[in-house]
Amino acid sequence: MTCQPSLLRFVFLLPRLSVKGDFNLKDLPGSGERVDILCRALSACFGWGPSTWNKDNLELAAVIDDKVTLTFSNPTCGVHDGETAWAKEIRRALQGNPPSFIQRREIGLETLIEEMISSCNSQTWALDENGTVFDDIRALIPAQENYIIIGDHKGYDKKAKRIFAKHSIYRISLGEISYLGSHCVAAMISMFERMK
Repeated sequence: MTCQPSLLRFVFLLPRLSVKGDFNLKDLPGSGERVDILCRALSACFGWGPSTWNKDNLELAAVIDDKVTLTFSNPTCGVHDGETAWAKEIRRALQGNPPSFIQRREIGLETLIEEMISSCNSQTWALDENGTVFDDIRALIPAQENYIIIGDHKGYDKKAKRIFAKHSIYRISLGEISYLGSHCVAAMISMFERMK
């Protein structure tokens, strides 16, 4: 298996979001069970977050209700910066009509983690406020494929924590300040840009 160089992949866990995609575009936090968090993270990943990192070497996967995983790559067919624009694409994908830059798969977190850790030259971390501070990890060497798992606004549920323990997923932190998910994405991209 051949790996592409310097891939940075974010994995968002959204256990409360419905796989039906039946949320109201005018009420993303409420009817969408906080799908707005994912929309802002996508804007950070493919919009305002990267400064020097090649957007074609970024991916963001959303594990929804531990049943469906949507994997987003760089949307070359136009700018998707607003929450509503991203929400429309998410809804299309959940309702079975994904655009070319979104892959829909019927897999949950454990299957995705098993794929990630079996990938050649890869590292997988979970962002956790109680983890080891990323800047303090002196031996950290980015791999060709780097996976960073991020929880929703409530953190990780018990099932996710059990899966992390089972697969020895290392927990890292951005420090003492608590960040929004979108800012976690931007901060991690910035850190990887500085390591290149």
